[in-house]
Formats: sequence, structure tokens, C-alpha cells
Amino acid sequence: MNEKKKGGSPEHVPTPESREKVADFTCAGFTQTDIAQYFGIDDKTLRKHYREELDKAKLEMIRGLSQNAYRMALGGSEKMTEFLLRTQGRYTNYKREEKTTTDTLLETLIEKLSD
Repeated sequence: MNEKKKGGSPEHVPTPESREKVADFTCAGFTQTDIAQYFGIDDKTLRKHYREELDKAKLEMIRGLSQNAYRMALGGSEKMTEFLLRTQGRYTNYKREEKTTTDTLLETLIEKLSD
């Protein structure tokens, strides 16, 4: 049989390191186009080889942050307890005269995690 030589770039082969980088870039909010350009591959190739990392990385990051927030609240952090009650417990009965820097940062974090 005659084997035809395929044209184009060689097949992309993911490594554990490249999988970790894709997950890190995804968590940091980089677009799939940006990530693909970093590796010198097409968007379709990125999705073909890194579907799991693209789908799960952000959820895993949020899971880890949530666990840390929960531990901090249990450890006595009033701010973290309030944060968890406001975001997860739908608790709105809090009184504060003025917004603090922490409030602004938490609101920004909530908005980013909601995207």
C-alpha cells in the first residue's frame, strides 16, 4: 500500500506540563485563542486535545477557593463568614455604614466567578 504523506504541521501531542498550563491559563481568564497561540496550535486543536482542562479548570479553581473560604470562616474570620452567608446563604441582613475595600474586592470576585 502506498502511504500518502500528510501536509501541514505535525500532530500536537499534549504533555502533563502543557495540560497544567492550559488549566492555569483557563483559570487566569485567557481566551482559547490566546492559549492556542501560546502553544502555536489552532483553536480547534486546543479544544480537541484539552477539552477536559478547558471545561473543568475554572470549576476546580472555584472549588478550591470555596473550600479555603469555608475553612477561614470556620476558623473565625468574620469577613469570610459574612461573605459566605451573603453569597451562598442568601443572607442580606447586614448593616454597614460605608463600603470597605474588602467589600469592593469581594464584589469584584463574585462578579468574576459568576461569569
